[in-house]
Amino acid sequence: MRESARIGRATGSPFVASFVLIAVLAVLLWGTAGGRSYTALMRNAYLSLTRGLWTERPAHLFYDETYWVLRYIVDNTPPDAVVLLPPRQFIIDRFDDGMIPLLASPSSAYSFLYPRVPVHFGDDSPRKDDLTYVLVWKGWGRENLGLPPGNGDDVELYPWPQGARAPW
Repeated sequence: MRESARIGRATGSPFVASFVLIAVLAVLLWGTAGGRSYTALMRNAYLSLTRGLWTERPAHLFYDETYWVLRYIVDNTPPDAVVLLPPRQFIIDRFDDGMIPLLASPSSAYSFLYPRVPVHFGDDSPRKDDLTYVLVWKGWGRENLGLPPGNGDDVELYPWPQGARAPW
C-alpha cells in the first residue's frame, strides 16, 4: 500500500507541472498575435469536435475568410497562371483583428496557390510583367480593367489583357 501511494505521487507531479507550464505559456502568449491565433485554433478545434463540424468544411474554422478567395483562384485558373492580387495593405485594412490575412501574406498566398504565382499590386516581383489574370476582390481591380463598379463584395477573376504591362 505504501509503495502504491509513492508511485501515485510520483506520476501526479509531472501532470501538475505540465498543466502549470501550459497555463503559464498561455498567459504569457495571450498578448501576442501568435498566442491569439493558437487560442483561436484550440477554441475552434474544440467547437468543431463537440458540434460534429469536423467533416463539414473545417477550413473555415482555422483560416480567415480570404482562404475561400484563394480556393476560388485555384479552382478557376490553370496551374501556370500568374495572378495579380490587390495590394497587401488594401487587404489588411479590410480586417480589424490585427492579424495578416492569408491573401495579404506573400508566402501564404504562394503556398496555397502553388504552382500558380501570386503578384501583389505594387510589389517588385520578377513575374509582374507575366500576368495572366487579375483578381477583383471587394471592388479592387476594376479600375485596372475599366470595368463598371461592382457591389463591393465581389470575387471575380478576369484575364489580364495580352501584352499589357503591370501598371506600376
